[in-house]
Amino acid sequence: MTPGEALGMLRGPTTREFLFSTIVSPASRTSGAAEFTIDTVVASNTDRHPMFRVTERANQATGVVFDAVSVPMRNRDALAAGIDGLQLPNAGPDIMVTGQLTSCAFMYSADKNNMFCAHIEPTRAANPTRINRGVELGVQLNGTGETFTNDAGAVRYFTKLAYQDLHHVNIFGVRRGDGWSLYVQGISTAGGSQTIVFSKQMI
Repeated sequence: MTPGEALGMLRGPTTREFLFSTIVSPASRTSGAAEFTIDTVVASNTDRHPMFRVTERANQATGVVFDAVSVPMRNRDALAAGIDGLQLPNAGPDIMVTGQLTSCAFMYSADKNNMFCAHIEPTRAANPTRINRGVELGVQLNGTGETFTNDAGAVRYFTKLAYQDLHHVNIFGVRRGDGWSLYVQGISTAGGSQTIVFSKQMI
């Protein structure tokens, strides 16, 4: 499969099925719209799935170029006064990317046509007696039912509570005729190679 074909499969309509058979590894620190590339990752003998890397064009010289909107990771300590979401556009870039989640939470709107998103890193406050900070963040968000400060609509959360046994998850968004759909790909690194454990549509 070429990078161009992988980009087409990511756009769908069978995005969930594609992400259950092919690892797409995002690396993004940008906020908002930017040019990205998708390129092949050379497989090792232990890899079970084809792999592609998505990153800012400035950081990757090869691959297929496309426009995307990126949701940056922000630390919970900096969001103590409230979580403002990044609004995904209803014109222009039709793919949303964000960095890998290893302990983070992803907060998103329940309205596909008015989609706000936030990638939230657990607190960095030092306290050796704390439980897993990713789990703690998930319990906190689900318990408080916190909404976005810049949108009053209903929200949902995908947190470490949903991927405690995994190394990380990859989250992507795709805009189609009915608005934005979000997908999550769960990855295990047990045995020294990346393995897809699940692929789900979040909304």
